[in-house]
Amino acid sequence: MATVYLAHDLKHDRLVAVKVLKPELAAVLGAERFVVEIKTTASMSHPHILPLFDSGAADGFLYYVMPYIEGETLRGKLDRETQLGIDESVRIAREVLDALEYAHSHGVIHRDIKPENILMQGGRPMIADFGIALAVSAAAGGRMTETGLSLGTPHYMSPEQATAEKEISGRSDIYSLASVLYEMLAGQPPHLGGSAQQIIMKIIAEQPAEVTTLRKSVPANVAAAVAKALEKLPADRFATAHEFMQALADPNFRFGAAGGTAGVAGAPGSGGRSTRAVAAALLLLVGAAGGAWIASRTSASDRRAESTVRFTLALPGDTSGGLLLSGDRGLAVSPDGNTLIVVGSTAAGGTALFVREMADVGWREMAGTEGAKHADFSPDGEWIAFIRGDALWKMPAGGGPVVRLASVGEGVGKPSWGPKGRIVLSIGSRLATVDENGGAPRFVPDADSAVAQLGRLYPFALDDGTHALFSLNSGAAARPIGVVALETGAVELLGIEGQVFGLVDGVLIVGAGLSGDVSGVRFDERTSKVDGDPVVLTSPGLAGLAASGRGHLGAVSRTGVFAYAAGTVRVSLVEWTPGRPPRVLREAATGQARYSPDGGRIVTASRRGIWVLDLAPGAVPRQVTADSVSDRPEWAADGKRIVFRSRSTGRGVLMIRSADGDGEAKPLLALPDREIWQGELSSDGRTIVYRTGTQYGADIWSRSSDGDGVPQPVAATSAAEHSPRFSPDGRWIAYVSTESGTTEVYVRAFPISTSPVRVSVDGGEEPAWSRDGPQLFYRSGTRIVRAAVRTSPEFGVVSREVVLTGYTGTSGATGFDVAPNGRDLVFGRITTDSGRIVVVHGWTRELRERFTGGAP
Repeated sequence: MATVYLAHDLKHDRLVAVKVLKPELAAVLGAERFVVEIKTTASMSHPHILPLFDSGAADGFLYYVMPYIEGETLRGKLDRETQLGIDESVRIAREVLDALEYAHSHGVIHRDIKPENILMQGGRPMIADFGIALAVSAAAGGRMTETGLSLGTPHYMSPEQATAEKEISGRSDIYSLASVLYEMLAGQPPHLGGSAQQIIMKIIAEQPAEVTTLRKSVPANVAAAVAKALEKLPADRFATAHEFMQALADPNFRFGAAGGTAGVAGAPGSGGRSTRAVAAALLLLVGAAGGAWIASRTSASDRRAESTVRFTLALPGDTSGGLLLSGDRGLAVSPDGNTLIVVGSTAAGGTALFVREMADVGWREMAGTEGAKHADFSPDGEWIAFIRGDALWKMPAGGGPVVRLASVGEGVGKPSWGPKGRIVLSIGSRLATVDENGGAPRFVPDADSAVAQLGRLYPFALDDGTHALFSLNSGAAARPIGVVALETGAVELLGIEGQVFGLVDGVLIVGAGLSGDVSGVRFDERTSKVDGDPVVLTSPGLAGLAASGRGHLGAVSRTGVFAYAAGTVRVSLVEWTPGRPPRVLREAATGQARYSPDGGRIVTASRRGIWVLDLAPGAVPRQVTADSVSDRPEWAADGKRIVFRSRSTGRGVLMIRSADGDGEAKPLLALPDREIWQGELSSDGRTIVYRTGTQYGADIWSRSSDGDGVPQPVAATSAAEHSPRFSPDGRWIAYVSTESGTTEVYVRAFPISTSPVRVSVDGGEEPAWSRDGPQLFYRSGTRIVRAAVRTSPEFGVVSREVVLTGYTGTSGATGFDVAPNGRDLVFGRITTDSGRIVVVHGWTRELRERFTGGAP
């Protein structure tokens, strides 16, 4: 409901938490009504209730101020320990119940008791946001469906909340707290499910297992008290929080025939919900857009008959959308259409996978996925495959231990988990398969020499388990789609272009070109042929598809749920000076930029070639190359020439050309059997350091710039090494390696081989030396870090300092650079008009009408 800021209260010289309500919620509430309703909370005073310091409106924003509590939430404690001690669990519950008793006696109901809202300060629980839900719902006056938000969390909702009853009493808080106590004791909530809908159905219709079946050491009175508090009918629970608190302390308390169970759901006297309530619940699910209840049906034919429903979801952590929209960063939909995966920003400034049930109220960060880039669900939806570091991993979709499947090196795209236990993915310019149980990648044969020279992207495994669709990376905006036989490598182009999102009812869903159009074309999986021409889908639910230079971000489940990243992606080349807003140098850049040795010019790449920008006022940009296949420019030390990569022959080679664009570009280095991804000349111009592409990795080599001599390995191991950068004096080389299992920045002496020194911690990429002294900058997630280093008597890191946070620049070998003054940065800043995820339900009706004449 709010964005939370850590602030300094100047008047009282203390840290406070300022919560600013989401604008869409504030618009519905209105300032006057909200301030009136929230006064109830401000009047409460209890040692286990987090007090309200202040509230009000400012420039149209509604806010409230609470103390800043150092420590963790009960959720953090449970995530770390899973189960708590019995005495500790009961103590926490009793202290929370004491607070609930106080609040209820003052006519205030919390409505959202959950581990996330219980703060732990020195082992003492404090309930946060007490009464805020009441203030919001009361002030909204029944208009919550307009806010895009919902109240309550599925695992801890009372049955009356789950069925959206208007009258909620204090017994609803008692049920929620009992669910929290159950989890503290058993290690899991009373009801589990693969989606929020399933959890809600169980809350309404199923009796939870006795807590003693999961933990035999729980005392009988505690188990009985939990069972009574979890009764379906409010009238069958404890009348007050005080009664619940007493039962937990009374060793003689019993409830039900077996000391905890109250019969079977729906049986007379069992506390089961009425048949009418259960039937109603089967037609409801908590709207992911919040508060709204969207009709849902259980059969595929009924789902297709639905009207189109469209809603948007905010991104986890990265509200600008830059991280999500900067490339194919792991947007996936589960096969049943109920769950989403995206890559988001963590609180520490890194990245991780975030999972969200369609009907849930927020994203859940998946532990063990720090640094993940791409992901996909298994065909049964039970597992998630993802890329992290130089490896392919998998983990249970509900969370759990991660399992390393294979070393896949660098330059790996999104995996596609198909049937028959095969995971298909692009590694460099080739396709490969990995067994779902692990093992080395098996590369698809290069049966077509023409296709073998081009990169194959965005694989989509077909249901026969032996074929996959893919897009050809020809270096142009158009990307032909082909089908490949995984065993033989035989390729057949389909005559259509774009990126495959999914296959629904025999219709291939494709994101075509950079226009943001979504098209459908009939596709026969048995023959791997398309039938007819693609048809642009003009459903109101399909609008604003974001497109970037790396493709679209969209995914379609087999049930027809479509999720895509919406917004217009723009990359502007900016120069940033600490304490000042970024200065735009050039629009429509790619972010590949380097300062000249004197700092007066910048070389950058775009889709229309390589340009040199003179930073003097009024200077006109000079074009060095005029094509779409030249990129990754670097300055020669003399400041007169540019080294860059060209893919004009289909394989990357290093070229060199005058910085003013005069004369012809000359080959600097070409390899007969390997791709060259980037290269740089030493300060004396005598040596080239370059990165090559191997079968499924990357290595760094050096050789004489005159073409003589034998290539020498700089960093050529089983790990993936890339992004080599000479230090200004040429004595050191910084580079990136995955040898630790994650991507980190290292430095080693040159040309004398020494053991590398790790510079970054918690992930690092894109090293950039400062020319003004011993400083090495690098990117870590969404942060730019400056490492002060020493070079004598040996290389070492003196200190690290974050100089820029919230970085949403383009990633890659040349993502940003440091000016000779050691202060200014240049990078491609990604902006969107609205970085968000759009989810569309029920648009398969249009597919039927377009492609089957309306027949099911």
